[in-house]
Amino acid sequence: MPAVVSTTSVTGALKLIAAQSFDVLITDFHMPQAGDGFTVVNAMRHFQPPTLIFVVSDFPDMERAMKAILLQADQIMTKPFDAGE
Repeated sequence: MPAVVSTTSVTGALKLIAAQSFDVLITDFHMPQAGDGFTVVNAMRHFQPPTLIFVVSDFPDMERAMKAILLQADQIMTKPFDAGE
């Protein structure tokens, strides 16, 4: 059965990415501590290339800037978004 694993920091995410296998990553662009979503996405692409990656942000202007990450992320969603997306 699929499980959901969560963490609240970039450091925690990096540790999980190195220790476990994931099918999907959902990360916010902005993190409360050091680092950001780009760091998490880059680590996932490096260690687990087939993983589906979704990046979310609540700053509409960031959507344009984050388009550059599309080479690494599979989807960028601006908050709030419909869960059906």
